[in-house]
Amino acid sequence: MSLLFIPALLVLMYFLLLRPQQQRLRKQRLLVSSIGVGDDVVTAGGLIGRVVALKDDRAWLDIGDGVTIEFLRAAINRKLDDDLPTSSFSDQPDDPDDEMPSDGPSIGGPDTPPEDPH
Repeated sequence: MSLLFIPALLVLMYFLLLRPQQQRLRKQRLLVSSIGVGDDVVTAGGLIGRVVALKDDRAWLDIGDGVTIEFLRAAINRKLDDDLPTSSFSDQPDDPDDEMPSDGPSIGGPDTPPEDPH
């Protein structure tokens, strides 16, 4: 009985641990090799930019206002789809009715004077 338990445990470990990790690595390698100049990408650190140059294991990203930074290709996490916005927030809401509802009285809001510390 115990002779069957060890191989079964090894097979289970392979399918639960090793195989998914190998698939993630394969996907990452495919992504890194498919990146081209002009692609919008997201880095592992969360920076969003456009690839402006590639060389061996390096990629240069334009992150806005002409600022270009150098990254390892392996640090690129994913490509952005063309139909998705690059930023999901802005300074002002598009529609005034879209503002977040209040969960109660606000403390220190714009209509409330600051409290006197003394």
